[in-house]
Amino acid sequence: MRWVSIGIAAAVTGAVVAIVLGHAPPLAWLAWALAGPIAIGLFSIFSLRDTKQRAMPLYGERAAVTWTLRIGWVLAFVGVVLAALRLADWAGRL
Repeated sequence: MRWVSIGIAAAVTGAVVAIVLGHAPPLAWLAWALAGPIAIGLFSIFSLRDTKQRAMPLYGERAAVTWTLRIGWVLAFVGVVLAALRLADWAGRL
């Protein structure tokens, strides 16, 4: 669950940076990286470790973890879209 929490924090930070500081292209790229590859990578680490745990004889699945991961994916998507819009706005003004 730790990896999901860190991934959600990265996605939210990316979205906030895109909204507040996204007018500067380097910060918009940073926001995109935080909400995109970094957050998705963290979710992937969780999924990999969770899959290994599911293969064990005793595994207690919790619905809260599944829903938290889904919320994380949505937040990452929103962060990537916001950053991409900022980058597209910047590129359109060149």
